[in-house]
Amino acid sequence: MGLQIASEAEFLKLMEGVNAELQRQDIPIHHRPIKGWFLISSRYGLGLRMPPSGAKPVDDSYEGDDLAIRIFDWFDTRCGDRLKADWGPGNSVIVIRGDAYRLVLPRVSGTVHAICDRSKHGQPNSLPNNVLNVLDCVDGLQRGLCAVLSPHELFQITSEVVKATHQFVAIEVLFKARFGPEARGDLFTSVECIVGQSPSYLREYGLSRWHSLHATEKIIKAYCKLKRISFTNTHDIVKLSDLVTGHGLTGIVKKHVRDANCDAKVRYGDVPSSFDQACNAHWAARSICAVVGKAAVADGLVPSPRVPCDLRLQSLRIV
Repeated sequence: MGLQIASEAEFLKLMEGVNAELQRQDIPIHHRPIKGWFLISSRYGLGLRMPPSGAKPVDDSYEGDDLAIRIFDWFDTRCGDRLKADWGPGNSVIVIRGDAYRLVLPRVSGTVHAICDRSKHGQPNSLPNNVLNVLDCVDGLQRGLCAVLSPHELFQITSEVVKATHQFVAIEVLFKARFGPEARGDLFTSVECIVGQSPSYLREYGLSRWHSLHATEKIIKAYCKLKRISFTNTHDIVKLSDLVTGHGLTGIVKKHVRDANCDAKVRYGDVPSSFDQACNAHWAARSICAVVGKAAVADGLVPSPRVPCDLRLQSLRIV
């Protein structure tokens, strides 16, 4: 049952086969190194150990620790940055001095204090485990911009990170329900169409609005499915929000419904869409979906988050 590898060519052939098998199993790229290591170890009865970080294999050795190191190195070389996983509850949008940035929201376990410290930006390991520097949540935020932001702007960033994190934790309780995975994809895409690296044509703002609408629609329908509320196949979130409101759900703001709603023609640019409309639609969708997620927990339709999120706003440290 053992595995005999005598050359680099044989090792590469093994890894190509393992990766192809993981692809067929639909294993996400960031899970493949550990899955591939375990698959090889268990299939051939090797009992491989997890290699220490930064270890290098002995030349021409393809067994034991050297094989384990080579497995992880192969995935690192093949996949690079695609191995980096975002374990947070979701992504959102924040506008700083007229430009949109992606908010990569943190996975918060227990009580964590939010601070805003320019001197520690980009140095998350310099902070205690129960402290989050919100500036590290803003993808692509440069030190040059941090240096000129006012105390008011820094407070707004902090407040938005705290608010968005709590909202996405409320939303993700429905991500495993019917329509939930698709809603999660729509929320992500609504952000991508605003802050992605592709050229920002006007119609991308329209697509962002459309995905925000779809995320809202699907989260409401997920709630309806769980609560056994009959609904029609419609994209009209005005009708859907009225439907769940009529069945006792409270807290949906009508302005948010108007902001998240849109004509299907926005997908093609036949109905113009602006930057502000796209951002407002995403924020509105986020807010509505959070209300619905909280209602699902309160109604006993889904369990509460396994690890409660308690991200608290602390006095700003502006250095």
